Amino acid sequence: MDELSDALWKLVDDCPSLCMNDALFLSIGKVPSDKARTNLDQYYLWQGTPKSQRIRRDKLAGLIGGKEADELIARRNSASRWSCVKADGALLTYTDSTLTETGAASGYNYGNCHVQVADFAAFCRRQEWDVPARLARYAVNGELLTRGVTKQWPWGPYETELLRQLAAAARRYWVNFDPSDPTTAPTNEEVANFLTGRGVASRVAETMAQMLRADGLRPGPRPGNRAKN
Repeated sequence: MDELSDALWKLVDDCPSLCMNDALFLSIGKVPSDKARTNLDQYYLWQGTPKSQRIRRDKLAGLIGGKEADELIARRNSASRWSCVKADGALLTYTDSTLTETGAASGYNYGNCHVQVADFAAFCRRQEWDVPARLARYAVNGELLTRGVTKQWPWGPYETELLRQLAAAARRYWVNFDPSDPTTAPTNEEVANFLTGRGVASRVAETMAQMLRADGLRPGPRPGNRAKN
């Protein structure tokens, strides 16, 4: 098991989502090996006998340490329970990497669900878990995204395909936007291209990209980026 390096944290900065297993290892400041990830998958609260669970726990402990294994298992079980409810404080997970199909796979497959980094950081804070400072900083955006999770939109559950595409673009490009650093903002062209790649008409995609753009951002190239000729 490796500690998280600054270079790896920078990769996380560019990720709109992570697999649940990777997010859980991230929460204890570790980079999972394939073997450790598999062993966490095999430990499932409601699967197998107490003896088989102890065997799986010991295998994981042999890879990352007993204290870390127990904490990781506890966090996995808590996260999976909170992913299966629709209530304030729930953890919103997705069954696909495009972040359009909400839901939580059960059992072994739960580790392959996707979760937004900001949502997961906010969930960690609600659970009062001790997490790396670099992960905790995402929690403010996550609280904004998950507040009132029982309602997908301010007006309630009503939505359309275009609204779902709008939400997907917001999650993909604006979750980790830092108002103090304009270089973290995507261009409208990037957002529109993302939407047209998902089947949205180009004129509609351009409008949606403009709707999502943060207030006060100046048009044109971002600071530090050379304008295209």
